[in-house]
Amino acid sequence: MRKLKLQMQISLDGFVAAGPNDEQHWVTWAWEEIRKEVLELADSCDTILIGRKLAVDYIPYWEGVYTRPDDPMYEVAQRIVPMQKVVFSKTTDQSSWRTLPWPTIW
Repeated sequence: MRKLKLQMQISLDGFVAAGPNDEQHWVTWAWEEIRKEVLELADSCDTILIGRKLAVDYIPYWEGVYTRPDDPMYEVAQRIVPMQKVVFSKTTDQSSWRTLPWPTIW
């Protein structure tokens, strides 16, 4: 049986993934403090379940980092980009992302 793991970023005032106007400037990384845990989590996963609003920025961001070996997040991108992605959406059933394998839209 497979496990479902939850990884979230939430602001102090309760916003998950985006602010009230879909802005994401509040999302920060204390990378050196969380590096080990992030890499362990990524190493233990093979599929990402994600909502469409977050996927719009998330998938292209990591695809970009994946091509830049000098980026501090490169080692994370090497784990995230190859993973299967399942995108939950009520507004689209198409994807233009070049990530492989192709994201599934539900």
